[in-house]
Amino acid sequence: MMNRPQMGRQGMTARAKMTMSLEINRAGRVVLCALIAAALSGCRRAAEQGRVDLTWENAVGQLVQAERLARLDGATVTLASSYDPAGGNNDFNHFKDRGSEPGWVTLVDESGPGCIRRLWMTGTDPGHPIRIIFDGERRPRVEGPVETVFGETYPWVPPLAQYVNMCFFSYVPLTFNRSIRIETREPNVHPIWGQRRIFYQASIEKFDPSVRVETYPAELSPAARESVERVRTAWTRAVNEKSIEFTDAREQVLAAGGKAVLLEIEGPAMLAQWQLLVDPREAGEWNALDNEHLLQDAVLRVYYDRAAFPSIEVPLGDFFGNAWRKREYGSLLLTSSSNGFACRFPVPFKEHIRLELENGSDHEVVATIAAERAAWPGEGTGYLHAEWRRSGPTGGNHTVADLKGRGKFAGCFLGV
Repeated sequence: MMNRPQMGRQGMTARAKMTMSLEINRAGRVVLCALIAAALSGCRRAAEQGRVDLTWENAVGQLVQAERLARLDGATVTLASSYDPAGGNNDFNHFKDRGSEPGWVTLVDESGPGCIRRLWMTGTDPGHPIRIIFDGERRPRVEGPVETVFGETYPWVPPLAQYVNMCFFSYVPLTFNRSIRIETREPNVHPIWGQRRIFYQASIEKFDPSVRVETYPAELSPAARESVERVRTAWTRAVNEKSIEFTDAREQVLAAGGKAVLLEIEGPAMLAQWQLLVDPREAGEWNALDNEHLLQDAVLRVYYDRAAFPSIEVPLGDFFGNAWRKREYGSLLLTSSSNGFACRFPVPFKEHIRLELENGSDHEVVATIAAERAAWPGEGTGYLHAEWRRSGPTGGNHTVADLKGRGKFAGCFLGV
């Protein structure tokens, strides 16, 4: 299923990448017991109505709980989008339905319980109206021009919501117990560009009907605001990370064309995060092109529970989002810094883990690695897998993934 990375430089130029009883008489006892049963039934219904399985505050807090990614007992996530139903490339202005009044269109119309985890739009101008109606209410809880909803109204503020590079995006959870409906004005006509093209996507998590969800609150409590601020702080810190700290790191020299085991741990356990730096042993022997090639010449392999084949087998650069040249960026899950890489994807394993590196370059390299071990999260946990494949340059479709069995697609990195 996997195209295995080739070592060296040949052929590596194109690649893609959570009782009481009262004794009256026989007849009286029957009536009394029936009344008690009815009262208890009413108490149970009231308790059920007051129970909440997912509050909005907790939904926000989940934005920094990377370990949730490893759980396989979560809900179903679907995508609502403006994709071309004809299979063409006109993925715009295809809406869910007409709006609730003339001049409006519907982007999302879903029954609950659920949560929109991500909302993205482009192709319209700032000032274009948008509104969000929860649980069939008469008036929208969220309403205004797109730029106030995406980046200018709390909690829709950076880095959780923003307008960047002509795109509106938000990761502010839109929880709903019974239903959610998102509408916007029909595409406007621009004086220069003409009819506007609205592209949109909404990632919708659907829960079992028995799950009670707190609908997005009309007013935020102090605790909810604290949750938002904790996430904003964590995301901002991660995005701005410029240097990676190595604690209890180990170094190992790899000969040209050689391979080495950099990390081996007995389980059950989980890697909460790990850092890796691969550098030339003799920097003076390398030129700029050598350093760029090392991103693909160094191949990362991870084996779980003493399996014969790796569950992760990817060029180092591609695993950390570098296709052909080194990029510097920070995120909650992956970081590519001037002094190495960091991975915070949860990596649970039940018995054993072995991390290897192969040096496909023509020079000796030094690999520095550090890892933070955490407790195994328990049953219902998936293992992290990653594969690499290439296609081209002859054209045709590129296969991003071909997967079978029970799991979760976490994402991909594509280089063209």
